[in-house]
Amino acid sequence: MHSVTTHLVYWEPVGRDNPPSYDTAISSFLGNVAAASGQSSNVFALDTQYCDKAGPISYQETYAGTTLDTQPYPKRGCAAPSGTVCLKDTQIKAELRRLTQANGLTTGLGGLYAVILPANVAACNSFTLRTCNFKSAQDACAYHEWTGTGTATIVYVVVPYDIKGCEPHREAVGSNEIVNETVTALSHEQNEAITDPTNRGWYSPSGETADKCNLTFGPALGEVEGALYNQQINSTAYYLQQEWSNKTGECAGQPPTATFTDQRLGTSAGESISLDATTSAAVVGHIVNYTWTFGDGTSGKGATASHVYASTGTYKVQLTVEDSNGLMNTVGITIPASGALSGTLVFIRSEGGQSNLWAEKADGTSLRQLTTDGADYHPALSPDGKQVAYEVRQATTSKLWVVNIDGSSAHEVPNAPAGYGPSWSPDGSKIVFAEPGGTTIDRINADGSGFVVLTHGSNPTFPHYSPDGNAIYFSTDSGYYSLWRMNADGSNPTQITFNDQDAYSPAPSPDGSALAYNSFSERNFEGFLTSNSDIYVAKADGTSPIDITHWPSGPRTDETYASWSPDSAYIAYGTERCDNTGSTCIYIGDVARPQASTEIDLTPPSWNASEPTWATG
Repeated sequence: MHSVTTHLVYWEPVGRDNPPSYDTAISSFLGNVAAASGQSSNVFALDTQYCDKAGPISYQETYAGTTLDTQPYPKRGCAAPSGTVCLKDTQIKAELRRLTQANGLTTGLGGLYAVILPANVAACNSFTLRTCNFKSAQDACAYHEWTGTGTATIVYVVVPYDIKGCEPHREAVGSNEIVNETVTALSHEQNEAITDPTNRGWYSPSGETADKCNLTFGPALGEVEGALYNQQINSTAYYLQQEWSNKTGECAGQPPTATFTDQRLGTSAGESISLDATTSAAVVGHIVNYTWTFGDGTSGKGATASHVYASTGTYKVQLTVEDSNGLMNTVGITIPASGALSGTLVFIRSEGGQSNLWAEKADGTSLRQLTTDGADYHPALSPDGKQVAYEVRQATTSKLWVVNIDGSSAHEVPNAPAGYGPSWSPDGSKIVFAEPGGTTIDRINADGSGFVVLTHGSNPTFPHYSPDGNAIYFSTDSGYYSLWRMNADGSNPTQITFNDQDAYSPAPSPDGSALAYNSFSERNFEGFLTSNSDIYVAKADGTSPIDITHWPSGPRTDETYASWSPDSAYIAYGTERCDNTGSTCIYIGDVARPQASTEIDLTPPSWNASEPTWATG
């Protein structure tokens, strides 16, 4: 079928209802598949490799919505255990003919009816499902068929609610196992019905396009809320089986990863920018094309590119990569005009066993050293950018110090018992910090007066004021690190992250809309962390986290200590990606463009620059 209009049919007589959340999830899936029509970035794009005499299939799907069929089930179906119903395929054919005629629904090739059955109801036919087995899928998890001829043709798929043995063994993102097995089976049958609607289309001795990759999922693209996904369809994550690629003769479906770095902080007339997409990678196969658009009406090709802008300005650069299976992915970055990145960055430089504070403008100018005592960590710029609070480590404890942004007047804050991970209040009058050893989070006025203990708990660390000053975010260890939020006076501590990925070092955005933090993404079977730290961005309440620094190609490295730009558009963080020796440098990430960051050339890798803090000034 060259294009498809999908009708979702729930055949649910009274007393046979599916859970509403289940029905909503299936409807949403079909809507997302339709909304992504024409894209080359998901498993349905592989259908365009198949053709008939009229030409190739187009990934052009329309979702016609849901029809609730409450017609009672006919009697004398296939034999079934007590309390269950086993429908003959002939009965489903007859019901679809009745339903389409009664409701004036369209028929003919190009229409596809997805019949979803409720719990304890299944189907059998003479081709694939010879019996209804409610304990395991002996013959098939689902099937597709057709009835009628010409304009009366009805192409349909039938998917039971919960047939054991069809599970992809991965919980669907934001859903549950039953939804995932339904969506996976539905995807399987949809693709086969499109390429072989009346059993006269594409077929091989080992089956149709989906049969050849049955329950083969391939590598995951990432993880959202503790569940893996291998597809992004209309910006929604799914875990679907792969389909057969007629182009390369292998199972495929995941798009390539598109990532690139640029080596400039801005654009100036007559100056060249250098772009490098060699970190892009195919999940299956290999990259065959790199296409660039530079935002000024020009374009380029190749894994690396350079470009000279005729005038200074802000430009949107986009990279599209295509793999050998014809799947594509696109990523873009807005490169600001030179000088558009405002504010000052302070970071630590670790060299020769010494750790000191350095500062530089975000546009790469005015580099200067602020401290020289060699034991300085966790800098925090004041909101006005004029002072830096930081930790000075001593033999058995740490102390809270403050220094001016020009390096003058470095002094210990009196009456502060410690200084681990400080953060300024928005008005610059107070500083919160943690005490090493995991005992308390404390607050003190910047002049050393007004010391107070705010909270006790399980190793509370990394406090950070909210931008309005009414709350404090922090992390705590209760078997794994999680993020918490409390009122600025220490009352009402509330946990806001609940996964087992060790969320710590929270940093709310200046506009109050988002929260950046560190997280380890995986644990082994004994519960120990096994992978490196990434930077996540979530909503301010801790929900909907997105890993913005997980690069799917190359070695896994640590990305740590996020700090926002004053306009909340960028995040600075420390990373080991600057070389392969374990040294660290500072990257700036475009928050709207995850997993593709602009490298700030503030320091060479040998400086081990890390722990950035960013503010106005």
